[in-house]
Amino acid sequence: MKELIVLLFVSVVLFFGIDPLKYHDQIAAVHEKLLQEQEKLEKVLNDATGKPDQKATALKQLGDFKTRIHGLVDTVKKVEKLDDDAFKNAFITYAKGMLQIADNEYKQIIEIGALTDEQMTEEKAKKEQELIKAINKKFDLLDDEFQKAQEQFAAKHDITLF
Repeated sequence: MKELIVLLFVSVVLFFGIDPLKYHDQIAAVHEKLLQEQEKLEKVLNDATGKPDQKATALKQLGDFKTRIHGLVDTVKKVEKLDDDAFKNAFITYAKGMLQIADNEYKQIIEIGALTDEQMTEEKAKKEQELIKAINKKFDLLDDEFQKAQEQFAAKHDITLF
């Protein structure tokens, strides 16, 4: 009898697989954590602007941010497979895009932000503004693509998004 119950349970799990809502919520929660990590990083960068003695703190926070992104990607990769995993892959693409921003634009922002008022030139201030615009544009594109994948997943599985 025990064997029959185990076999029935395994059959049900294989037939029905993971719950789409659970799958969605696991990935959405990790996405939210990534956004919180980005907010922490940006706060540290803003606080360090114009303070050369804060450059090391900003660089450490950037390194921590990248480490946490890798950890979040690993967490999402462990989410049980569902359908074609387009939503999971959308998060991974999003996170990799954030890593590229961290390695490029955020790193340059830290270098410029570490300048004293006397060292800051009009050219460097202009470059800083260009970097901020580039970060915002890239973030918006990443966010749009992720939201599109989330909406498609929700529509496919009849999940209401808020």
